Amino acid sequence: MTTLALTGLGSGALHALTGPDHVLSLAPLAAGRRDAWKVGLRWGVGHGLGTLVIGLPFLALAQWVPLEWLATWGERLAGLTLIVLGVIAVRGGTSTKRAEGTAWVVGFVHGVCGAPALLLVSPALAWGAWAFTASLVAFAVGSALAICALTALLGRARG
Repeated sequence: MTTLALTGLGSGALHALTGPDHVLSLAPLAAGRRDAWKVGLRWGVGHGLGTLVIGLPFLALAQWVPLEWLATWGERLAGLTLIVLGVIAVRGGTSTKRAEGTAWVVGFVHGVCGAPALLLVSPALAWGAWAFTASLVAFAVGSALAICALTALLGRARG
């Protein structure tokens, strides 16, 4: 189970840091803020909850709902959130409190839309539902920790 948890943590961190939509959605919310890690934490919690919201039903419905269908619609919704964030940034940005709330919502939407990320933890299905769930939780924690570190660095950059 330790290997499964470490794999989930590593996969989550890798997923979060290599997803251009993740970085693009956080950059305008975190740049130049001393407490930018809070933006990352809120995004990470939202992303983790969103991943669980889609991941646990996927476990039950995997044989009837094709992952490709979820991925297609998820990517469209994630793209729409990036457009909305761009409009917000062009209109003058957001206050610190609003940025944290926005980060949570965007993280949640990206978590729900992240059906392809389920492929990273789907090998855990071979060990059963509990292993898959534990791997999914570890994935969410790894993602949140990595994004906290990234936004802390982005906070040092001046916008």
